[in-house]
Amino acid sequence: MNLLSNNLPFYDTSGNLEAISGGLYIASLTTVTLGYDKENRQISHTQGATVVTYTYSGDGLKRSEVASGSTSTLVWDGSEYIGETN
Repeated sequence: MNLLSNNLPFYDTSGNLEAISGGLYIASLTTVTLGYDKENRQISHTQGATVVTYTYSGDGLKRSEVASGSTSTLVWDGSEYIGETN
């Protein structure tokens, strides 16, 4: 990953937003880093010491989010998002 300057976003070769620092919605000394799998699905979000990870099922639907040791399971009815449980 390249170093960021002037609060500009950094994109990977697939066009996925990979990192941004400072700016309108992010504290000036914080960098947000996003990770993706080979299917270009977001699998991680890191901001400071906070890391959120995501898992997906074989059909490509996001199934869980883990943040600060707490797991939320996303509930689907076919391809219709219903909600989440902890």
